[in-house]
Amino acid sequence: MTVAASPSSGAGSGFPVLGQLSMLARVSLLATVAVSLAAIVLDFGLHADPTLVVGGGGSISRYLSPTFDLSLLGYYETYKFSSELRAGENFDARIGMVDLGLKLKLNNGKILKEDFFIQPYLMGGGGMFLANSSGRANAQNFGINQIRRPEVFGLAGLRFRLSEA
Repeated sequence: MTVAASPSSGAGSGFPVLGQLSMLARVSLLATVAVSLAAIVLDFGLHADPTLVVGGGGSISRYLSPTFDLSLLGYYETYKFSSELRAGENFDARIGMVDLGLKLKLNNGKILKEDFFIQPYLMGGGGMFLANSSGRANAQNFGINQIRRPEVFGLAGLRFRLSEA
């Protein structure tokens, strides 16, 4: 004997990773994806010329308390340029940074509730800026230049809570 499965309420209406989303969260997520795709198309599609810029970055964060997170941040980018007006003139650069940052979360239960939809934060820290460049201009090679400098940074940001998890 078989029993018909009863339909579950809301089954399949959420994202597997994000869970159930409110209408505002769905609109925010779709707007973010649309703006990101438009930026990629404008940056790589419309600017397809001898100048090539490729880069990416990422971060790993560790929860320390309701008020603080510790983050390891990294970024790498390459630039290539060849002159169409002056044959043989070019420029190549590889740029990167590695930083350690401390994030002060303002949705820590003291200023804003921890589960507040808009979660502002401040971050500061330091690390290293690394760059290598080489090329040719005005019929002269300018060799390989290396930059290795410590850096400090500060930023303010907003995070949006889209689901309960």
